[in-house]
Amino acid sequence: MGRFDQYPLALYVAVLVSLLGAFQTGYHFGILNTALHFISQDLRFTLEGGGAIVTSALLLGGALGALTAGQTADILGLKRAVSSNNLLLALGCLIGSLAQGINGLTLGRLITGIGSGAATVYVPRYIAEISPPSIRGSLSSCNQHSFWCVSAPLWLS
Repeated sequence: MGRFDQYPLALYVAVLVSLLGAFQTGYHFGILNTALHFISQDLRFTLEGGGAIVTSALLLGGALGALTAGQTADILGLKRAVSSNNLLLALGCLIGSLAQGINGLTLGRLITGIGSGAATVYVPRYIAEISPPSIRGSLSSCNQHSFWCVSAPLWLS
């Protein structure tokens, strides 16, 4: 048995579920680079005006999410905060994907940004908190791998 075999499957499932936030963060930071031109044509806005608003909405939301995540985790508890944040990310994705105009897309990106910013606080903290000391470093590094493995190919395309 290896050192990873001695821990329950529930630990790895909890880590994978919490990594959804890091995955979504990486995806949303990278995807707009390749898709914005086509989205702007479909929703009829300019890249200079509307594109800047849509792009910056994620960053503004990220700042808000990161700044409020600590207090939210203290109120809800870290496990509930991670679960609620994953739902918030899903809501932002849903709103953005159903958007019929720039306002809906911007709102979806803002909500997703809040979730992404909070995920940068919650996910590494949660993984470190639930991981046994002998594999804490390995599991904690999954957060960065989840972010970069999805965002790097999007930036290169």
